[in-house]
Amino acid sequence: MWITEEMKQVLKPFSILFNGIELTDYIIPQEDSGRELMDREITTINVPGSAGSRVTGTRTPSRVIAQKVLVACDDAKELQKKLEELSGILHTELPVPLKFEDELDRTYFAMYAGAVPGYKKNGFYTATIQFMCSDPYKYADPIAFNFVNGDAIVQNNGTASALPIYEIDVLENITLLDIVGPDKYIRLGEPAPIDTPNYERQTLLFHDSMRSLVGWTDVANVDNGYVTGSMVATQAGFEASSFGSEVPNRKWQGPAKRRTISNGPVQNFQMIATVELLNVNVGKQTGMIEIYCMDANGNTIAKVGIEDIMQSISEIQAKFQLGNVATRKVQHYRTADYKPAWNNYKGVLRLFRDGNRFRPYFGLVQPDGKHVWVSSEYMHVDASNHYAAPITHIHVAIRHWPSTTPAVMRVRDLKVWRLNDPIEGTPYIAVAGDKIIIDVRNGLVLLNGEERDDLKDFFSDYFELPKGLSVLRIEPFEKVSGKVIIQERRL
Repeated sequence: MWITEEMKQVLKPFSILFNGIELTDYIIPQEDSGRELMDREITTINVPGSAGSRVTGTRTPSRVIAQKVLVACDDAKELQKKLEELSGILHTELPVPLKFEDELDRTYFAMYAGAVPGYKKNGFYTATIQFMCSDPYKYADPIAFNFVNGDAIVQNNGTASALPIYEIDVLENITLLDIVGPDKYIRLGEPAPIDTPNYERQTLLFHDSMRSLVGWTDVANVDNGYVTGSMVATQAGFEASSFGSEVPNRKWQGPAKRRTISNGPVQNFQMIATVELLNVNVGKQTGMIEIYCMDANGNTIAKVGIEDIMQSISEIQAKFQLGNVATRKVQHYRTADYKPAWNNYKGVLRLFRDGNRFRPYFGLVQPDGKHVWVSSEYMHVDASNHYAAPITHIHVAIRHWPSTTPAVMRVRDLKVWRLNDPIEGTPYIAVAGDKIIIDVRNGLVLLNGEERDDLKDFFSDYFELPKGLSVLRIEPFEKVSGKVIIQERRL
């Protein structure tokens, strides 16, 4: 007896959104506590010879919201399945947004902290769910203030200081970004002396939006399988329009294409592909997306990919491999730290080679561009220079296992950069078209969605904006545009 739309119309349950999920699809809320007047801790000292005590400080403790709930099902078996699903929703690694119907313009950031069980019989269960808010404040909806001719005037009407997010679009190459407040500043990069040159650490060689097959040719061979079927280019990217008839001696099969790298060959490089592998029907679909970096003789120098190769579960893993398949000695496979997190993968595959060091990078890309569930810690040092040949072209392969339903797979975008050798001078930290986000609340710098805390000057501060009016300055304002986003805080 899942809570149907008809039941909602009769019961009119109180809406609760946890991490964007409507909990009343699983529970019937009852009374709650913890959203009223907050507690306050006051520290004092006693002074001999004086009456009473002296206040030395105050502190606002964490907030705990207790929500009583009823879960109603047809029988005990259905109840256990429903509680299992609810548990999967509630167990998050970090605090997530929590909203209540009677104050939808306010957001708490909470983690599930356990449940105090009440009554349980047959298909009925009552409990008090506890949400712990380590940040006791509730946040209003975001408000944006644009920088105009370098200045932004920010009005904070909350009852506490605001923790801003700065969204900056880079219009021209920059070595420095300053955001200056009345008494503090945030600095990324470094100023460039007028008598020294600036340089780009990397140069874009080609960018393909994967909406056309022009420039791409057929591939004869792929690793551990067959080239079959057809590739098409749609507005969403490269897709397999067919995987071809099943080939005897089953292996992974599907279409593949290749393209020469413009202005190649390239020695030190960065390659990034934006891909999707949507294994939506649990345990029933297979899929494999691979990006090969090839030399002039058709040898595989390096390869990255993602795949769902499991028979009865949905589980996407990423892979990094060096060399031709017949003599391959370097292979690295991994899943997300939380294995289901990469299912329905919408993210990036990235590969760096700098000197004799290779580093793969895998991560999901959120709608706001931020990278999450990132794996980037692995690095291989090619001490014997077995994989040192310059790369001249890229292969893209999309495959599945015969007789299984193929996952929805796309390659949406592909870029290759040359990594330039450092010179005497000041490096650009961002180039035209880049997007920088500075998140004061979480202490993060993001460059095109990737965490780049290394860009922040050690002596600058992530500063809060006080109640009332603040005037902020951004430099160099003629080379960037941007805005300040705040969520007013209240207890």
